[in-house]
Amino acid sequence: MSLTSQTAHARKIQHADSVFAGWFRQILLSFGKLFEKGLSLGTGQCNVKAYNRYLRDLIISGRAKPSFVVSNEVSLDDAPDAYDKFDRRVEGYTKVLLHPNGPLS
Repeated sequence: MSLTSQTAHARKIQHADSVFAGWFRQILLSFGKLFEKGLSLGTGQCNVKAYNRYLRDLIISGRAKPSFVVSNEVSLDDAPDAYDKFDRRVEGYTKVLLHPNGPLS
């Protein structure tokens, strides 16, 4: 459910959660509705340091497979071009892995 839809359907002084991952995009939201219903809006990132070792271990053991998130894998020489495409939001450049020692076989 979108944040706009959650706002429209929320009762006064109700809590609604939304988690955004991936591309940042413009969100159209009625701040008047937020104020009218007494809703609050908070932002932030998760505490990456609290989870990174645990997630690394899950990946190493094969229990987690984050490869579905990866859109491209490039050599270090191709990194500037890949970063430029990522920065310009070119289709297919959402998560790029860099291989400094060449491609994995």
